[in-house]
Amino acid sequence: MNRNYLLLLVCVLVVCLQTACTKDETPPEGISDYSKGVLVCNEGLFPNGAGSISYFNRQTKTVTNNLFEMVNNRPLGNTVQSVRQYNGQTFIVASSAGRVEVADSKSFTSVASIENLQLPRYFWEIDQNKAYITQWGENGLTGSVQVLNLQTLQIIKSIPVAKGPEMMAQVGNRVFIPCEGGYDFENYDNKVAVINTLTDELITHIEVPDYPNSITADANGFVWVLCGGIIAYNPDWTINEAQSTKGALVKIDAAANTVSNVLQFQQAGTAGNLTVNAAGTVLYYDYNGQIFAQPVTDNTLNTQPLITHSYYGMAIDPQENLLYGTDAKDYQSNGSIVRHRLTDGAAVDTFTVGVIPNSGFFFSN
Repeated sequence: MNRNYLLLLVCVLVVCLQTACTKDETPPEGISDYSKGVLVCNEGLFPNGAGSISYFNRQTKTVTNNLFEMVNNRPLGNTVQSVRQYNGQTFIVASSAGRVEVADSKSFTSVASIENLQLPRYFWEIDQNKAYITQWGENGLTGSVQVLNLQTLQIIKSIPVAKGPEMMAQVGNRVFIPCEGGYDFENYDNKVAVINTLTDELITHIEVPDYPNSITADANGFVWVLCGGIIAYNPDWTINEAQSTKGALVKIDAAANTVSNVLQFQQAGTAGNLTVNAAGTVLYYDYNGQIFAQPVTDNTLNTQPLITHSYYGMAIDPQENLLYGTDAKDYQSNGSIVRHRLTDGAAVDTFTVGVIPNSGFFFSN
């Protein structure tokens, strides 16, 4: 879940007396391998609805919603935050449910359930023996990285980090994790945790501007972090300029664990959803209600948007070089995915998925 939308979702739930449902769909004929295609995370109604996984077949342009529930006859739980496939298995992080579901990538049948996690967020494989899972902690304020033994599917170590650890990026034997603050809405964090994957130890925290919310690595071995900044409000809900902070796109030298460049935005609290193309040469992100493309070699921010509106979440399909944007609609009914060309930002097509699709995608051949 994007914390920027949490208060909006709470307000919607207060006034909503009915529960929206996602209709189960029969998989298209001929689909027997779910490891080839696109997986989409749908958070589900917050805080008690069941999240889901949607499967998109690129060749037939068909969608199978509620894939895990359809195959296994049980829901995933709330909130489905992210998904990733590795070594023939699919790892689905259900944050509010406190678990990671493990399914066979081809059939999507359940293999195991990693329980008793505390607001887990993202999964990242290190090698065939272990993976990392970021989590916010029971109260959303105690950040850590859980080390998972991939042979036994047991947690073997916990690495404390700053509040609100999110998605991960890896360069060599180091994993970089933006820590955005978790559920501390008054004190956003401003750190990027760096972990040595050989020793599973925290090396350092790199200080960056406020609210580092997304991360990626480029083709040149640099790490990029998108910081949203903080929007502070007066009692009448006007913006308090003195207490607000501007966001920035930050370039980190992964070898030195230092900030190499800071490209500051003009407004506070309006940047998110950082991703990169398959070649690792162009960054894409939301800023001020628009989507921008930023070559990694440029030292100034691009001021011309690629797409003149933004999405709840987005990612880039490396197979087809298309940008996927998620439209959460009213946060109660089924959302949709809009696919855009990277060359000119033009929309290619749209398809319907589950409730509150986010930036959790996994693309495979």
